[in-house]
Amino acid sequence: MPNKPIDTLYAKPLTTVEPFTFNDSVADVFDNMISRSVPGYRLFLQTLQWLAADVMQDHDHAYDLGCSLGESTRHMRQGISAQGCHITAVDNAKAMVNRCMEQLAKYENATSTSVICADITDMDFKPSRLIALNFVLQFIAVEQRKSLINKLYSALQPGGVLFLAEKIQASDVNQQAALTRLHYRFKADQGYSELEIAQKRDALDDVLITETLESHQHRLSAVGFSSVYTVMQCFNFSALLAIK
Repeated sequence: MPNKPIDTLYAKPLTTVEPFTFNDSVADVFDNMISRSVPGYRLFLQTLQWLAADVMQDHDHAYDLGCSLGESTRHMRQGISAQGCHITAVDNAKAMVNRCMEQLAKYENATSTSVICADITDMDFKPSRLIALNFVLQFIAVEQRKSLINKLYSALQPGGVLFLAEKIQASDVNQQAALTRLHYRFKADQGYSELEIAQKRDALDDVLITETLESHQHRLSAVGFSSVYTVMQCFNFSALLAIK
């Protein structure tokens, strides 16, 4: 398989740093971008694969919401051994949806999959055993988040699981500063320059809105999830399991 395109979108000085969008240019390099930007990203995906293996039963349905290139879908498919299951992958960026379909077509799997372009805040959801929100809620307006989580809770079957991975904000300013420094050191170790880090940060300003881990936990508990706990964390990136 040919090497995947390297992310150099912010390698040159930009006169104006436009707000970050999931356009064709980002879609072209997204796999490289997210792997070099999110510490522990591959383990987040592997955890989702193990979770799918653990919870999915025959003829169950799962969602990958904000599916981007379909890596979460692919890992869930690899984990599922139950028969007759289906995954619906959803993204509101047409560039991502097109490439997601191309990527998933490269991997044969017994679990059927559909990929659709839609805004998940406007969707109605079918009964499901597993729902993945992998670094997606952070791009949705804060005032819309509880409504979406409530709809996902309603869609989940008893015992169903929401896998929520997010970039988080520490409640203590000193802790946040330390986590940010570690994150930037991680990105530098992946080959990103100070210019790239700074311009990417500016592009995401007012686009990616983080919250504290406690805020996420409180919201999940408030809509009715019986158990909410952190399954993994790497610097300021965390994954929660919320069980109905």
